[in-house]
Amino acid sequence: MSAQNSKLQLAGLKERRRLPRSVAGGRVLATVSRKNGEVAVVGVQLLDSNAAGLGLLCPIAVEPGDLLGLHFDATPLPSRMGRVVRCDAHGDGFRIGLVAARRAAA
Repeated sequence: MSAQNSKLQLAGLKERRRLPRSVAGGRVLATVSRKNGEVAVVGVQLLDSNAAGLGLLCPIAVEPGDLLGLHFDATPLPSRMGRVVRCDAHGDGFRIGLVAARRAAA
């Protein structure tokens, strides 16, 4: 059993991820494209990652189904896209679960 799973069990929580995750760190710029057509630009904190997606801390609430574009290199086009699958209040912000969007072939 991993140390992370041990911590979750002590807290009475169940690990939902199918793939192991790694701790991630740093802040990046994110473009939030809401289902209703609104767009917002915010700074997000990277928390963890795996092959399927990312865990983020965001200052605004988002809805499942919203798209986030992450701009790692301060470029106008996002380096990585994902769809929000979870948004839970966490401290002064929101803990977001993001599943990586598949890229279309060129």
